Order: sequence, then structure tokens, then C-alpha cells
Amino acid sequence: MSVSTLTPSSTIQLPGNIQIPQLGFGVYLSPTEITRTSVTYALHAGYRHIDTAQIYRNEKQVGEAVRSFLLEQKGKVQRQDIWVTSKLRDEKGRLPKKLDNVPRVLRESIETICGNNPEMEGYVDLFLIHSPYAGADGRRLQWRGLEDLKREGKTRAIGVSNYIPAHQVVLYIPDSYILGASPLAQGKRKDDPVLKAIAEEVNKTWAQVVIRWSLQHGFIPLPKSDTPERIVANADVFDFSLTPHQMSRLDSLDEDDHVCWNPTLCV
Repeated sequence: MSVSTLTPSSTIQLPGNIQIPQLGFGVYLSPTEITRTSVTYALHAGYRHIDTAQIYRNEKQVGEAVRSFLLEQKGKVQRQDIWVTSKLRDEKGRLPKKLDNVPRVLRESIETICGNNPEMEGYVDLFLIHSPYAGADGRRLQWRGLEDLKREGKTRAIGVSNYIPAHQVVLYIPDSYILGASPLAQGKRKDDPVLKAIAEEVNKTWAQVVIRWSLQHGFIPLPKSDTPERIVANADVFDFSLTPHQMSRLDSLDEDDHVCWNPTLCV
């Protein structure tokens, strides 16, 4: 896809000819009492990709927001128009290491997100292993659980999160795609002079520039906010483009910095 054709409905093709909406909305650290409102606002703002996880403890609120939106937009928006992602991790932050625990934990998420509501159709679009900390044997068991979930039609696609190529080789994952959790680096680089200069050049905010940079690289950014104005602004990134020179200047800012934990340290 060329830069000039990026739109709010742009997608990235996954294995199996499945199309994932490129711009997503993350709910990491969104309190349960706020998540439903934030997701509802995001859906009305045009987001069609919602990213949650077991460890976020707000899967239920995500499911409620999606269901309510579908009922409100009945006849205009279908379940297949909205992409829901979740990730495998237990409530204490540990990944289940025993195969008999994996199916139970996975199905709990499906039930939490979808409930008994026919509008949700009993599946999530993508299920990921949240991190590689279970070790090589544990990763194989977890992946097998995800494969079972997909065969049962409870998820359309499966993948991994916070993995590096060495972890993926163990699982024989043939294709990979990049989802950008914390694409705004939690605001830690907003005062960078290069970023600020480019934002002035295109008359956009620093956050919009970073999101646009991710999109033009073919990444799947998942900006997160619970502020309505920022939710809307973070989706307002399709009426401008960054030049090759601007992209190169932003690329040069890479310092291998981590705003979260570093998965390359996990064996």
C-alpha cells in the first residue's frame, strides 16, 4: 500500500488472507470504570481495532463497549467490521506453563469478552501470547493451545507479543507483523527537537506525527488514551503524509530505548 492511499479503513494482510485494521486503539492501564467509555468513544471516532489483554483486566468492558456499539449501529456496522485482540496471561501476571491450564485460561477470555451475547458471535479476532517468559517448553505448550483455539473457531488469527526472532523460531512461526504497543513512547520523546520541528512543518501534533510514521512504515500502532480529545486527534492522521526526508529524520532517532521491559533479555 502506498503512503498516499492510507485511510482510516486501511488494513494489513495476515496469513490466511485475513485483514487487520492498521490503526488500533489500546486499553493498557485503562481503569475498568473508564474502559467502556473510552472504547465507545474510540469506536465512534472511527477506530475499528481494539487491543486488550488478560493482564489489563478490562476485557469485559471492551466486550461490553463493542456489543453496545454494534447494537447502536445495527445495519451499519457488523461484527466482522470490528477487530478485537486479546493476549494470554494469567491474573497474577504469569503465563500458564501447563498445557491443561492453557485452554481454560483462553476460554475464560472468550467468555469474558463475548459473554452470551449473539452480537459478539463468540470469538475474538486475534489472540496473542503476551510475553515469552514461560521458557521454550512453555512457549510450545501455549502455542499449541492457541492453535486449538483457532481450530475451534474461537479466534481468527493467533500470534505472539514481545517476542524476538529467536523465540519465534522455537514455534516455527512463518510470518510476523509488527503491532506497536506504546507507539507514543508514553510521551517520553514529545520534546525531542527533531520531532517538534517535523510537527511544525506538517502542522500536526507530535503524537500525530509519530502515529503517521508508524503507519507509513507498515506498522500497526495502538495509541492509547482515555481523554476524548486525544482519542479523536490520534485518529486524525490521514490528511497528511511525511516525506521520505522526514521519515529518515525520525528513523535516525532510534536509540534502542525501552519504555517497558526488554524482551530480548528473556531466554
